[in-house]
Amino acid sequence: MAAARVRPSVAILGCGAVGGTLARRLAKGWQQARQRAELWLWSRRSKRIGELRWLESPAVRVRALAAPEDALGASEAVLLCLPDAVIVPMASRLALAVPRRRRALPAVLHTNGFLDAGALGALKRKGVSVGKLHPLLAANPLSVLLGVPSFGIAGDPRAMRAARAIIRTLGGRPVPLGKGSGPGYHAAASLLSGGIVALYELADRLFERAAPSLDGRGRAMALDHLAKTSLFNVWSHGTRSALTGALARGAEDTVRGHLRALRGVPNALEAYQVLGRTMLELARARGSIDAGAHRRLARLLRASARKR
Repeated sequence: MAAARVRPSVAILGCGAVGGTLARRLAKGWQQARQRAELWLWSRRSKRIGELRWLESPAVRVRALAAPEDALGASEAVLLCLPDAVIVPMASRLALAVPRRRRALPAVLHTNGFLDAGALGALKRKGVSVGKLHPLLAANPLSVLLGVPSFGIAGDPRAMRAARAIIRTLGGRPVPLGKGSGPGYHAAASLLSGGIVALYELADRLFERAAPSLDGRGRAMALDHLAKTSLFNVWSHGTRSALTGALARGAEDTVRGHLRALRGVPNALEAYQVLGRTMLELARARGSIDAGAHRRLARLLRASARKR
């Protein structure tokens, strides 16, 4: 265990995609603030810690933990960046290491979006402040270059303060979550993040048939700009104003053509039908189609489902 703590000090248990991304963002935040800090790392794979050693700087010390229990004496806050099934067992393991004389115990937060702070109940029963800090970002080494991420947070008051302090260093925004909101919150995040990837894949398959002379890189360049400008329009104007396409315009003949073309790509037709219903709701709400067009287009979508 460390003899004395450097403030601030954060321990990350688990240095996979999420843990590695948070480690890089923390180090970057401390360096930009010219703040002395200490980053403790533990992973079952020592190679992953070695890959993060380059984060060391005159201001930021990067140290490896011999065992996860050592985080309780080395840091002010502990982040459990672990697979879903490992979080509860790790909390129980750490709880066994909580000293009877409860001196300056760190707050412990997990980064799982689905589970609530109760997953760390074994630690809470030992007097440890517990919570969650879930990054609303697609983990990637280059994510430090992209915008300002949000983080879903929940837990007891001291854990919430620790979470907010970490988020300030990460350059992010806190999103306080209601009690029991984990499943709905995480489903929303998964629907957007995974859904975007799945929709991109389906669009790429269709595009490959339409432009056979383009390779994957060429298709990506074409589709990426469309995806980015669509998301920018959502960000700047909201979903109703950002909506575009044949369904948004009430172009029935074009929609019929879409439905015929989509039958040749598995899953693409079903995605168009499901998402099309929400597109029609948005188009009707903003007034770009009237009630009659809404009914006719909805019937088209239902009829194409029956023809499969």
